[in-house]
Amino acid sequence: MRLLEQTPTRLTLGQNRPVLAAAMLAMLALSVLMLVNLLVQTAQRADVFTGAQWVGLVIWAGLALGLIGFSVWTLNVGLRGTRLTFDRDAQTVTLRRPFRLGLREQRFAIYAVSGLELIHNAEFKVYALVLLLRSGERLPLVTVSPYAEADVRRLVKRVREFLNQPYRPVHEKMPSGEGQPS
Repeated sequence: MRLLEQTPTRLTLGQNRPVLAAAMLAMLALSVLMLVNLLVQTAQRADVFTGAQWVGLVIWAGLALGLIGFSVWTLNVGLRGTRLTFDRDAQTVTLRRPFRLGLREQRFAIYAVSGLELIHNAEFKVYALVLLLRSGERLPLVTVSPYAEADVRRLVKRVREFLNQPYRPVHEKMPSGEGQPS
């Protein structure tokens, strides 16, 4: 996950996976070619197929359709990625992430969010970045490789600093004399 935008009132983090998207696009193309090839060969020899060959055809067609579905779903994940926006003006935290073939958006009051936490999984040698809610709930955001741990720890610190800064809305007037040149 990386920093996409930071202003005094807004902080946006996001992660897209273009390499994953490219790999899934290639897998999708190969799966479609496999299905087309299977159907063309079946059309040419359908009159001599035995029962076992029809069963094999159904199994291979099901496999091809499953690979196509998986490729499309994973392509959605790779292209859209996860986006987390902390907005002081709107007093919200918005989490947008892929869900099925679309996007799921969840909104939380900014005061309901404690921050981010990086959790280490020694068994798989990866980290998980999670959004911590004051209710105790943890929402997983992304997995992080050990090579990116230091960068993500800096993001966790930046989010903590952003959430802990005092906030004065732009439309709020300053007390008389304050901020005036003397």
